[in-house]
Amino acid sequence: MFNDLIELGKLIGGKRFLGIIIGGFLVGLFIYLFSKYQNFLDKKRMKEEKEGEREIKEAREYILGTAEREKEVKKLLQAEEKEEHKIGESGSKRCPQCGLINPASAIKCDCGYLFKY
Repeated sequence: MFNDLIELGKLIGGKRFLGIIIGGFLVGLFIYLFSKYQNFLDKKRMKEEKEGEREIKEAREYILGTAEREKEVKKLLQAEEKEEHKIGESGSKRCPQCGLINPASAIKCDCGYLFKY
């Protein structure tokens, strides 16, 4: 490849010393442009890697956030369920399965639901 560039320089500048100088210049120009192209590709690859890492981080945060929200919802539902089973001020309790109000002494609802104490 470099020999071809030197030969091209000799054709442009003649077979004398000037041709070798032009050929050397073309070789140097080729090396310079190739290194610039490599730098461009490296920067592009690094940018793509950073974008990929950012997307992975966002996805991880979304998944973790979803899991935390799910835990909070479960806690709220459990607290709500416990609240439904408690004996009210009137001495009654509401069945979570059918919604029927039962006396405080009831162990089992008419629908068959067993109350937990």
